[in-house]
Amino acid sequence: MSRGREPFSLVGPKHLTTIDWNDYSHRRSVSASLVKGLSERERDRQVELRGGSETLAPQWWEFFNFKLVNELVNEDDESIFGAIFEYVLPSATNPGPRYVIAFWGTLFKRETWKRDLESDFAIILNTLHQISRVQTAMKYVEDRVSKAGSSKVWLTGHSLGAAIAMLAGKIWRKVANSWKVFCLIRHMHLSQLRQSSKTIRM
Repeated sequence: MSRGREPFSLVGPKHLTTIDWNDYSHRRSVSASLVKGLSERERDRQVELRGGSETLAPQWWEFFNFKLVNELVNEDDESIFGAIFEYVLPSATNPGPRYVIAFWGTLFKRETWKRDLESDFAIILNTLHQISRVQTAMKYVEDRVSKAGSSKVWLTGHSLGAAIAMLAGKIWRKVANSWKVFCLIRHMHLSQLRQSSKTIRM
């Protein structure tokens, strides 16, 4: 296993064998796990670019019965900054999401550091909405909302990804009745998976 990798089997919230979508801590843990899975998917890609073979990402969403529908990719460096996950066990009485759109933050790896810095400075300059990855994110959010309705599309993100999620929620609340945005502020390690997020109704 590559240095710094965190497999679900070692650090994931494996105790959540059944999800109660009315339980706030369950929603936070699942949202954090999807974002963690997204970050591991980008790391999988970087390992593949260096000629390796390592797939740690899927377990972070498959454990909770989600499937990866789309990857959101930067046009400039082909890094994965977001993903759309579909919940595959929906029911008429399910209060949870049909889709979760997750955004990862800055990795500061060799392949992505330049784009990460530009995006972080865009937050400071209040120009985040102008960068290409955010414009791409808005198109995907619009598409899913048009198909499923805003109440069934949840947004989540870590660090820079949290800023993108909040910006998307702010823009689309003009046409949407309700949003759930999960903003993951700190790095997600084992002891933090159930305490590292904040939910904002928009």
